[in-house]
Amino acid sequence: MSVLVGFDDTLCGHDALGLGRLLSQLVLEPMLVAAVWPEHDTGLSLTMHDLQWVGEQRQRAQEMLETARTILGDSATADYQIVGPASAPAGLHSLAEELTASAIVVGSGADAAIGRLSPGSTSERLLHGAPCPVAVAPRGYRFREVDATVRTVAVAYVDSDEGREALELAASIGQRTGAHLLVLTVTERPESVASEQLANEAAEAAPGLASSVEVLTGRDVAAALAKRSEHEIDLLVCGSRGYGPVRSVLLGGVSRRLVRTAACPVLIVPRGGPRPS
Repeated sequence: MSVLVGFDDTLCGHDALGLGRLLSQLVLEPMLVAAVWPEHDTGLSLTMHDLQWVGEQRQRAQEMLETARTILGDSATADYQIVGPASAPAGLHSLAEELTASAIVVGSGADAAIGRLSPGSTSERLLHGAPCPVAVAPRGYRFREVDATVRTVAVAYVDSDEGREALELAASIGQRTGAHLLVLTVTERPESVASEQLANEAAEAAPGLASSVEVLTGRDVAAALAKRSEHEIDLLVCGSRGYGPVRSVLLGGVSRRLVRTAACPVLIVPRGGPRPS
C-alpha cells in the first residue's frame, strides 16, 4: 500500500507533495508520486506528428517526476511513476485501485486563498468516486516545515456509519502519531448532544490516546467546522455522503464545502470504511 500523490509541477502540486510526505509518515507507508500524461484527442489514428506529441507529453511527465524527486530529496521514502494516457482523475483513480492505495493526495486550485482549500477542476473530479480516502492540501502547504509534528487530528463527527468511519480513521492516525484526537460535532442546540457518550466513543476508538470533544454551535455545519479549522488543527477527517457505492468517496453538502473553505488539510473517507490499518 502507498500514499499516492498526484503531481503536476505547479505550486498546487508542490503543496500536495508536502501533504503526501506528511501522510506517508503518519501511516508509515511509502509515497508514490505520479505524473499523468494526457490522452490524445485523435484517438487511435496517430500520425507521425501525433506520435511526437505523445513522446513530448511523456517526456514532460518524466521531467515533473524529476522535479518532485529533487524537492523531496532524502526527506521521504518515495517511488515515482508515469501514468497514461488518461485524464488526471481517471489515471489516479486507476492507479489507486491497482495499488490499493491508502490515500490520494492533491493540492488546492490556484484561486484558493493562502492557507485555504479550494480544489481545482482536476481535484473536484478526482474527489467524485475515488476508491480510497482523498486528502486536499491548503494552498501554501509546501512551506510547512518538513519535520513539523502533528499535534491535533480532528474529526467531523455525526452519529452515522460515515461519522464512525471517519472517527475510526482519525483515531488510527492519532494512535500512530500520539497526536491529540479532537472530536468535533455541530448542533443548533448544544444541550441535545450527549458529550459523555461522544467521549466514550472516542476512547473506544483510540484506547490510551488523549482525546476530547468539542460541541460547536450553529446552523451551518460546514461554516462552523471551517472556522474551527483555523486554530490548532493539523488534519481534519470527514466522512463521505451516506449513500452511493461502497468504498467510494462521494461528497455531501458538508464535505463538499469543507474542501473549499477549511484552513487545514482535509481527509475525506470513502463510504464503507477507512482503508489505512
